[in-house]
Amino acid sequence: MTASKLVTQAEALGIRLTVTPDNKLKANAPKGVLTTEWTLALTQHKGELIALLPAPTDAAPPKKTRPAWANSRRDGRGLLTTCSQCLNDAVWYGTGCTPYCDSCWPGGRHEGEVQA
Repeated sequence: MTASKLVTQAEALGIRLTVTPDNKLKANAPKGVLTTEWTLALTQHKGELIALLPAPTDAAPPKKTRPAWANSRRDGRGLLTTCSQCLNDAVWYGTGCTPYCDSCWPGGRHEGEVQA
């Protein structure tokens, strides 16, 4: 039996053949389907099957990135100095706990507000 026929029959029986990132053959099958005859056939044609099956596409998980707020700047008192909306330079308006830049301030600039 050739490797391509083996793959076709495996698919018909519900056996999923894949190649791992370290070039090993992996077989997932419903319970009772992967008999000793199938195991022997897969072992005999392992090299051909690895060459025939598609290579794995995701060898490594995607790299995690830091959220934008994690790169925010802080002043000497530990207060954020970047806008919470666009990460531009920001100032503290009033008594709120969120810094905004002039363009993102929800109420616009008001006379008499003190920049901290």
